Amino acid sequence: MNVVPNPASDAFSVTFNGNANVSIYSTTGQKVFERDAYNTLNINEHFAIGIYNIVVKGEDYVENTKLIIK
Repeated sequence: MNVVPNPASDAFSVTFNGNANVSIYSTTGQKVFERDAYNTLNINEHFAIGIYNIVVKGEDYVENTKLIIK
């Protein structure tokens, strides 16, 4: 999985392999975004400044990474 740009200020892209569910969680564990996509998900949502955890669940894998919104 790759997140570009990171840190981001508004729009960013998440790339991954195949069909996957992409969820974004705040530092308190609250799910703030969820969508299914194939290979790439372009996100242009407003998130408050802070650190988020992106979780990508594919058919045979789970990956996570941090996202910084500045």
